[in-house]
Amino acid sequence: MGKMALMGAIVLIGWKGGERIGLFGASILGPMNVTAALSLSGFIHTRPPAEAVLTAQFMIGLGIGVGYVGITMIQLRKNVLSAVFSS
Repeated sequence: MGKMALMGAIVLIGWKGGERIGLFGASILGPMNVTAALSLSGFIHTRPPAEAVLTAQFMIGLGIGVGYVGITMIQLRKNVLSAVFSS
């Protein structure tokens, strides 16, 4: 099985498995947990290609950014200041 096909299978299994058990953030945490288990068991040994990592980061950022469509500058300032002071 090719590296990208294996990654795709891990994503789907982790995501849908995480949803099935009610895992918070199943779309991200599910695949991470499956990958960690496979890595610790010695089944996978290599890192994903840089292009796959960059694409995943872009898609996650896009998903977060879409949540800010239509908000006002006052709401955005409140969210940013809240994030700054909480960290």
